[in-house]
Amino acid sequence: MTKSYVKIYGPPVAKALHALEKVAVETPEVSFYTSTMAFTPEISFLDRAFEEYLMYHGITEAEVPKKRREKLISKSGATLGEYDFFFEWVIEPDYKRVENLLNRIDKALKPLGCMYTISTK
Repeated sequence: MTKSYVKIYGPPVAKALHALEKVAVETPEVSFYTSTMAFTPEISFLDRAFEEYLMYHGITEAEVPKKRREKLISKSGATLGEYDFFFEWVIEPDYKRVENLLNRIDKALKPLGCMYTISTK
């Protein structure tokens, strides 16, 4: 699976992670994983991460289709490494899809004033 790894140079890192979560939810071609998830116990990990996402963004569960909820959070978090966040592509991305994701990230992080790097591999 192709992933786009993001390293955030903040502050505000926590707000940037939440902004990237929102980008992931609004981008059906990706699932996501974030560094804060590494501290969540394995039992019902995905359910808890999804619930935390909903609470933070003030979204009801009904607003995210069930099929999307099941694939929203990546199950391959061990590959995060030195990065803060990754978008895992559920389809092989082409140049236009990656560029669209970059534009969404730029738009989401601009008001926060933090910088980032991204690497798609």
